[in-house]
Amino acid sequence: MVDNAIIIDISEKDILVRPLITDACINCEKSGCAKQGKPFSVANPKKFEIKKGDIVKLKANPTSQTLQGFFSLIVPILGAILGFVLGGQLGIKFEAKNTEIFQAVGVLLGLIITSVLIFICSKTLLKLRKTEIVEVL
Repeated sequence: MVDNAIIIDISEKDILVRPLITDACINCEKSGCAKQGKPFSVANPKKFEIKKGDIVKLKANPTSQTLQGFFSLIVPILGAILGFVLGGQLGIKFEAKNTEIFQAVGVLLGLIITSVLIFICSKTLLKLRKTEIVEVL
């Protein structure tokens, strides 16, 4: 991800930016038609001289993107597979005529449980690296 943003606040430990969404500007003849998104914090590892109102180019950390993709896609899929297998085993153990019901419930529970765990961990335990400023425009 490489996007432009405007700096809206700078404090000792945080830089707050608002992304500039320019997808709608392709056919626009007016300058400054970019929409602004929700603010978020960024890092300035290259120590650029910046001030409030500067427009900067941002790049997401590749390691953070990989971890986010893994946790948001692969882990719930693995949870669903595990729920399918365990649901089938429970269906056999309880001698159910339709083990598919147990499997379907297992898949749903696997998805829900892993999604809730990922949400809780992302809010409390995981400290992913912030998006970085790579250029001042």
